[in-house]
Amino acid sequence: MAQIFPSWTNKLPLILLIAVIIGGTGKVGFFYYYGSPEFTDVGYRPEQPVEYSHKLHAGDLGMDCRYCHVSVETSAVSNVPPTSTCMNCHILVKADSDKLVKVRESWQTGKPIEWTRVNKIGEYAYFDHSIHIDRGVSCISCHGNVAEMEK
Repeated sequence: MAQIFPSWTNKLPLILLIAVIIGGTGKVGFFYYYGSPEFTDVGYRPEQPVEYSHKLHAGDLGMDCRYCHVSVETSAVSNVPPTSTCMNCHILVKADSDKLVKVRESWQTGKPIEWTRVNKIGEYAYFDHSIHIDRGVSCISCHGNVAEMEK
C-alpha cells in the first residue's frame, strides 16, 4: 500500500516547534527593544554633555522656565538656551566648578553646546508652544513637574 503522506511530514512537528521558539523569541526581543523608554520616550533621559538639574534651578532656586526658554511665549518652538544665559549667573556662581568646564569652553569659543534631543513630535504633527502658553496651558500639564526633575 502506498504512503498517504510524504516522509518529510515526520519532521513537521520538530520544524513547527523550532519556528514557534524562534518566532516567540523574535517577538519578545522586538517588543523588549522597541518597547524600551528610548523608543517610547517614557522616562527617557539621555546623557547630556553637561549635567543640568532642573530641580536645583527651577525647583530649589525658583527660576522661572522663561528665563532660559525665552522664546516659549513668542515662537512655535521652545528654545534651548544659549551659553550666555548660563554664564549670566555662572560667571560669578561656581565659576570654577568642574561640572561647568564645557559651558565655559562654549562661552570662550562661541561654539554652542551640542545637547541631545529629548522630545520630538512626529513630522505629521504641528505643535506651537506659544499658542498653548498664551491660552494658559501650563508647562506642567505636558512636561510634568520639571521643578522636581533632577535630569
